Amino acid sequence: MGNTILSHVLFSCSKVNLDLNNFFSESGNSHKIYNLNTFELSAKHLLEYPDANANCVLQMESDGWFFILQYRFSYYKWFNDVPTISNWNKFFKHIVEVEQNQIWQDFYSDIKDESWPECETFEKIDSLPDYISSEIKQLYCPPVTEINTDDQLLEFLAITYFDSISKVNKFAFDAPVYQLSDYFDYKIQPLIDLSKMLNWQWNDQLSKQFYNQMLRANATHMAWIDIIKQYHDSIVSDIVCPVNLDLWERALLIAKVCQTLTRDPRTLKWQNNGRILEHDSATLIKLLQG
Repeated sequence: MGNTILSHVLFSCSKVNLDLNNFFSESGNSHKIYNLNTFELSAKHLLEYPDANANCVLQMESDGWFFILQYRFSYYKWFNDVPTISNWNKFFKHIVEVEQNQIWQDFYSDIKDESWPECETFEKIDSLPDYISSEIKQLYCPPVTEINTDDQLLEFLAITYFDSISKVNKFAFDAPVYQLSDYFDYKIQPLIDLSKMLNWQWNDQLSKQFYNQMLRANATHMAWIDIIKQYHDSIVSDIVCPVNLDLWERALLIAKVCQTLTRDPRTLKWQNNGRILEHDSATLIKLLQG
């Protein structure tokens, strides 16, 4: 949304003359501003692509549900694609950060009785008495280190999204922070302040014209987040409901539900429950209760 907010400022200050009926793309992006902007103000991803010649004057932040919406914005406005089993590594790096033996030892230490023998690795459970090994096989599954199936991808994405939306933002620049939710609520004082800093004249009428067209251009995205919210609210209230979502959307919903319930998705028994949220929310609710 950086280019949208840049375009908003430029248009509101009469620095560019935009045909708002044709300015936004079908996905709602404002990338056309690249070819129209001749001014010192620009939109950049300075964290990902540092620029020693750039001075940050406003930092954008996703907050609340916009942490969720930002993924759809990214997929639809930038990648023009969504993660699937055949292309997920276009979006993410799967870095195995688990120490299998340590995870096993922590698990075994937590559940073992004092009378049980030591067992240093999961591979040695067949040397344990049958009554112990059978119980372990029902409770423990080694962490997934490969992604070859939709179920494995769902687990990987849910954990990845959860870690991302649970991070505490750390701002790298000495510049005001602007929440994306404030922009959609038309709380635009930071943009007006920015125009004053540049000695540009702000036009309220032009600003409202741009804002209203921006809402229309992003209407499908906002309708989508409303649907995700409805699913979320039902699940956290233990209400079973039909679910009709793509795999990446299901993973994102699981991540948000887990964040709300302060439940790390790594603790879910993924191995015993395939097709989570494929048709309804019953399985996920059961997992969260278990």
